[in-house]
Formats: sequence, C-alpha cells, structure tokens
Amino acid sequence: MKIEKHISVNKAINYGQFMVNLPVLLFLVGTPLIVFYLVNIFDFPQWLGIIGFFLGIILSWFAWSILITKWRIWAFSSVNNVHELRRKAIQKKLIWKTGTIFEKTEYRSKKDKLSLKKLEEKFNLEDVFEEDPKLSKEVKIYYSIATALFVIIFLSFGFIAGVCLIIDDSILKICFGFFLAVISLFVIIENIKNIMNRQPQIIIDAEGIKATNEDFRHWSDIYDEQILTEGYGSSAEHYLIFGDASSNYTKIDIVNLTTTPSKLENILRTYRIRYNKNNKI
Repeated sequence: MKIEKHISVNKAINYGQFMVNLPVLLFLVGTPLIVFYLVNIFDFPQWLGIIGFFLGIILSWFAWSILITKWRIWAFSSVNNVHELRRKAIQKKLIWKTGTIFEKTEYRSKKDKLSLKKLEEKFNLEDVFEEDPKLSKEVKIYYSIATALFVIIFLSFGFIAGVCLIIDDSILKICFGFFLAVISLFVIIENIKNIMNRQPQIIIDAEGIKATNEDFRHWSDIYDEQILTEGYGSSAEHYLIFGDASSNYTKIDIVNLTTTPSKLENILRTYRIRYNKNNKI
C-alpha cells in the first residue's frame, strides 16, 4: 500500500471507516440477503436461511481482521501524532483497545508483524501540535440556538402526535400518547431555557477553563484535557474532560453548544500551547 506522509488524524480515521467498516457492513448485511435469495430461488428449506446470518458474521469478521491490519500499517505510517490516532480510532470503534481479546483476532502475516513492530518506535515520541493563530485571546462557548430550535420544531410534532393519541379510545394508545407528550414537552422546555440562557457555558483563555457550575481551573492545575466520545454514529455523545490536581476528572457535555468536537479540540490545544510558551514549559 502506498504510504502518504503527514496526513491528518481525522483523514486517517475517515479513510479507515471507508476502507474497513464499509466492506464489513456489506458482508454482514449482504451475505444473509444473498443466502435468503438463493433459498427462495432454488426452493430450499427456509431454515437454511439462518445459515446466512452466521455466515455473514463470520465473513464480516474475517474481512475486518485482514483490513484493519492493513489500515493500521498505512495509518500509523502516514500520521505523525500516533497517540491521538490510536485514541480516536478506539473511540470511533475502528480498533479495539490494546491487549484485548478482540485485538488478538486481527490477522497479521509475518510481514505485517514486522511492519507493526517497527512502527512501535513512533509511540516513544510525544504528539506534536501547532497553535491556531486565528483564535483570539478568549473563546466563549454558548448554547446553540440553531440546535435548540431544530429540537423544538421536531419535538413539537411528537407532542402533537402524543396529544392525538391521548384522545383515542384505546388504553394502550392513551398511555403511549401521554408518555410521548410528556417527554416531548419536557425536552422542548429544556431547549427553550437554553435559548433564553445567553450566558457562556464554557470560557477558555490563556489562564485556564471556566465552565458553568464549575470552578475556574488554571492551566497549571489541569492535565489530560481532551474530547471524549461515547457511543457511535448519530447516537454518539461528546464531552470535554480534564483532570485536576486532586486526580478528579471534570466532564462537560458539549453536544448542544456552539462548537464541535474538532473545533473545541483545536481550541484546547492552542491555549495549552500558548500557556506553555508563556510559562516556558
């Protein structure tokens, strides 16, 4: 595989999703469909269709075990910040944590093992980041009005649907409608509060980080600041987390704020670099 030097971590992750997860998904979904189609065409017993599910799982895992090794070699050869790459690849469910039983199912030829062994040397070096000169002396992050309006409009239909179900004669529909209406109304009210709340939820500057309902934390008292992603795909939730001098971690939800995980990550790095420069660290 051709090695492309100095690509970004996000580009490597996106390519991995396409190179690895897409073929895996095709095997996982396509195999059962093909088996069921053949069963119907040749009038085989319907129970033979169950084989398609197990065959799909086996083939998809086999494809993953081969492709993920090829991606590892390409990605860790092409990216400078290998620590960040490994962390994000694990968060995106692209690879498993080091040493787990699932990681051991990756297929690695002798040549692959030699390549990966050589790449381990890169992990002896720390990741290197550059500051963003476009960032001002202070960044204020607010609740996103656009996000809140979208949620309000979307759940308004849920609330209306719930009310319509409540006036039905069926007890089951009434109960479900009541539940839907109450949940929708609760979330709508919370988002209206977010729109009305124009106080910055997070303030980041050269001195440290201040979040709503949290004490101000100076950069000298903060370590391991990063964006944590929990979940996968559209259901993923993102948090700003950092440790303090007491070895406690602060976790702040950033889903409904006027920032994205990648933007906030860039902000954190820039102000950390500026603090280190100003204090000769």
